[in-house]
Amino acid sequence: MLVILRGEVKGQRVYATIPRNSTVGVTSPNNSTDLNFTNSTDLKASSLVFSDPPAWNQMIFASNILPNTPIYVKCSYNGSLLGGGLTIEAYKGSNAGFNGNTATSSTISTVTDANADTYLTIRPTETYNAVRATVTPPLIAGTNTANIFYAFYIVAPTITGTTICSGSQAHLSVSSPVAGLTYNWYTAATGGDLINTGTTYSPNLIANTTYYVEAADAGQFFSMRTPVTVIVNPLPTLSTTQTATTITTSGTVAFTATSSASTIKWYDNIGSLKSTGPNPTFGPFSTPGTYTYQVIADDGICSNSSTVSFSVYSTSACPPLTKRVYGNSSTWSSVITGSVSDNSFAADGDPKTNSTLTSAVGLLGIGTVTQNVFWNNTVAAGTPATIKFGLGSGLLSLASNVSVVGIKKNGVLDPIEIGTPQIVNTSLLKLLPGDNTFEFTLIPSDNTGPKGYDGVRVILGSLLSLSQTARVFDAYYSTSTPAVDCTKGDVEDIVYGVKDLGIGALTVTVGVNNPWQSVDGDLNTYATMLSGAGVVAQAREQIIFSSPSLPSDSLKIITSTGSSLLGVNLLTGFSIQRYLGSAPVGPALDNTSTLLSIKLLAGNTRAAIVLAPTPEPYDRIEILYGGVANVLTSINIHEVQRITSTKLSAAPDNDNKITVCKGESIALPTPLDNCTTFKWYDAAVGGNIIAGSTINTSSYPAGNHTFYIQPVRFGCELIGRGAVTVTINIQPSLATIPPQPVCNNGQSLDLVTLNPIDNNGTAGGTYIWSLTQGGTALSSTTVTPTLGTTTYWVRYTKNGCSTDQSVAVTVNPLPSVGNITGNSNVCVSQTILLSNATTGGTWTSSDLTKASVSTSGVVTGVATGSAIITYTVTNPTTGCTNYASKSITINAVPSPGTITGNSSVCVNQTISLSNSVSGGTWASTDNTKATINSSGVVTGIAQGQTTITYTVTNAGCSSAAAVVITVNPLPNASISGTATVCQGEATQSITFTGSNGTSPYTFTYNINGGSSSTITTASGDNAITIQVSTSVQGILSYNLLGVMDASSTQCSNVQTGTATIKINPKPLTPHVVMQ
Repeated sequence: MLVILRGEVKGQRVYATIPRNSTVGVTSPNNSTDLNFTNSTDLKASSLVFSDPPAWNQMIFASNILPNTPIYVKCSYNGSLLGGGLTIEAYKGSNAGFNGNTATSSTISTVTDANADTYLTIRPTETYNAVRATVTPPLIAGTNTANIFYAFYIVAPTITGTTICSGSQAHLSVSSPVAGLTYNWYTAATGGDLINTGTTYSPNLIANTTYYVEAADAGQFFSMRTPVTVIVNPLPTLSTTQTATTITTSGTVAFTATSSASTIKWYDNIGSLKSTGPNPTFGPFSTPGTYTYQVIADDGICSNSSTVSFSVYSTSACPPLTKRVYGNSSTWSSVITGSVSDNSFAADGDPKTNSTLTSAVGLLGIGTVTQNVFWNNTVAAGTPATIKFGLGSGLLSLASNVSVVGIKKNGVLDPIEIGTPQIVNTSLLKLLPGDNTFEFTLIPSDNTGPKGYDGVRVILGSLLSLSQTARVFDAYYSTSTPAVDCTKGDVEDIVYGVKDLGIGALTVTVGVNNPWQSVDGDLNTYATMLSGAGVVAQAREQIIFSSPSLPSDSLKIITSTGSSLLGVNLLTGFSIQRYLGSAPVGPALDNTSTLLSIKLLAGNTRAAIVLAPTPEPYDRIEILYGGVANVLTSINIHEVQRITSTKLSAAPDNDNKITVCKGESIALPTPLDNCTTFKWYDAAVGGNIIAGSTINTSSYPAGNHTFYIQPVRFGCELIGRGAVTVTINIQPSLATIPPQPVCNNGQSLDLVTLNPIDNNGTAGGTYIWSLTQGGTALSSTTVTPTLGTTTYWVRYTKNGCSTDQSVAVTVNPLPSVGNITGNSNVCVSQTILLSNATTGGTWTSSDLTKASVSTSGVVTGVATGSAIITYTVTNPTTGCTNYASKSITINAVPSPGTITGNSSVCVNQTISLSNSVSGGTWASTDNTKATINSSGVVTGIAQGQTTITYTVTNAGCSSAAAVVITVNPLPNASISGTATVCQGEATQSITFTGSNGTSPYTFTYNINGGSSSTITTASGDNAITIQVSTSVQGILSYNLLGVMDASSTQCSNVQTGTATIKINPKPLTPHVVMQ
């Protein structure tokens, strides 16, 4: 086989390379096979007197060509040839000596390419290896001619079939596709429907299917179609039953799985394998909530899965809260005729909006449409995903042509299916066609268990001669949350429609109109449930709340029928099924259940159907209506409300009607659970919050009032308010009875004389005196109280309202007072401090000319003598007083005399002080500056000042004389001027310098150890200089012996130091003799 890539035509072509031709009428017979595409073999046949034999050119390929492979011959010819003068035939079995046999009779068609070249083509139905072009002479005089350039065919694509499980996506692809070729996928070997264009095709299939794929060059030249078959294995059967749908945390639930597969595995909602086999039992549980487990049946070839749900509740703890996480982006694709409208509505987080998938009439996957809904995160393995669907009005519920599968984007962001798609079998959900919405839950998994995912895929298949639609509202998974989103209200979603009761009949007379108007908070609007009287089907409306109910909750459904009067027959055909998540809670409740009751409302035109509190929590209810005889044709659902008990303990029944006296407080009820609190409001809806947990009726006039209790559940005010009807009566108000204090015993008191008046003027009531509030009445109102305080109570009652008032009758003892402690003597002009252990008293003096006393007990001597100091204590309540006294002697202060002596002293020297008064003691205030002994001798310690006191004491009184002593420092001195000079040089200077004293300084010195001399600086100078003559040679040593300053104490200090002047003789004058 020779493969030539032509420049002007893209693609893969196989050309004929061996020529054969007739002996006449052929020019350049090899040109049609020489691969020079501009040359041609020319054929001519004339009809003149005699007709030429046919002229033919046969182009042979190197190998056999499969049946139905189109062959293309490029040629040009005169117009008459189309009347039969030119034929193209396929041959088989040709060889060098034999022209071959006609392979088949084929219809010639004409192709004109982009270059305006003409090609004749046939599609032989048998195997062949050559094509012959023949020109025959015309029937009338003339000549037929044709130019044959080359012959070729397109290589058929190679595609390998695959085997999948029913409902899965088959991934088919062309092996080694050729660039520039287009690959078309058909439903038949010839003809059929074009279902895909491209090198790959990924249909979802439920039956064995064969596709036919051709390669196309420029849309004009085609290969034969290659068949490719997808073998579809059936899924193993799988069904489950369970012993319970609702259990407590200490309970268990058992499951039975029936399957054609031998391996059955159970996974929990975090993807962990919980059990293997058909009969597991789960429980007890530590955490309440809705549990969704994945059941996978695997027969070794294919696996099938489903989910089972059950609810676990705690009798004491608040139920766990969850929130929906909606998919937030979506894409779609289809095969040829399918479509999706409002694609984004499937990922907008609004449960009221939807996209619509439409699968047009088709077969073999034509019209199949898929929609992918994505999250922007990977969802953990084992997490259930829920899709809210809506059915169309066709036969969707009777056919398994909607399926759902989890998807996960790969490294190039292509969504890859996880396991086998699950068929949304609405017959199992007992739904009928019509305006039906419902939820379908799956856990994306393959045969090895649950897998993480970031999206779900909805697949709507096509049905022969039937167009289908399906609505996708949203896709979500649930995650734990600490709080409810209060902004979304108590109702999170509604699903509704028609439920089949067994015969699967189509009906348009049963359903729900305006379902969301049953939860819009407006009693004037309503949803209508149509029963289609006599039809074996039920209208269904499932209301999904934003949080679970609690054991104290009841459910109220406000209804009407259009009839003027309602009665107990309203419950005929009416039932309620509770759910927690997707798990039913208990059986359906109908008119035989004691949990349902009817309360007719004003005018009997509306009624409240009430579901009593139940211990099991639920977060959704399904209302079913119809399907039985004697049922009304419709019922209006005005409002569905969850309510919780707001009954006050004082109320005799749930109507919450109480009577109080003005001024009493009305307290909120105690919640029956740990998940609820209450608030007061002044209106049934809206209104104002009444602050606090109690209502003080003092702020309201007498009469009837209505207040409202708002339950606050999980932080939200979503549950309806309960009304409290209060009748407020006037409360008597008694005047205050003043206390009755006395400071002695034995007096009697008639309590009737103390009866207080009613300030509110409600005269005519009764007075009752007792020893305790509300206690037994006294046998006599004349009392003789004992020492201490006795409280008496009087109760005044008028019109059922009572007021108590008390009076304290006190026989008060004298207050206790402690002894006065402190010195009994004080000096004149001096003080002492007296004290008493009893606080709150007052101090007084009997003679202020001798001594005074302050409020804090400080006694000041005024003059010699004595005085009585008294401390008086008064009971501030009773006015009774008591006191203690102490005698104080006031002594005279002795004279301290006058200190005489010098007021200055030198450091390390002494002075003597004296006082004319004997018997005193000497002291220095600063012994670091100077000390003094008992004889008055002061010794200087360090420069500075100190105060010397002389204290004289007599009879405990003392006084002191004082003098300030200045301690002068010892002076310091230095000597300088040492020098060595020659006799007769300039006079030298010896300098004495004083410091640390007072100028002038006197220095003592000697010369060469001789007698001492002194020299004094000028006043104000610290130094003095002696001039020494150098006229006499020798050594003069001036030795410093001491220094004295000019301070008041003329402090002196021994000092040392020497300055030496050495006077050397002059050298002799040299005598020079010259000879």
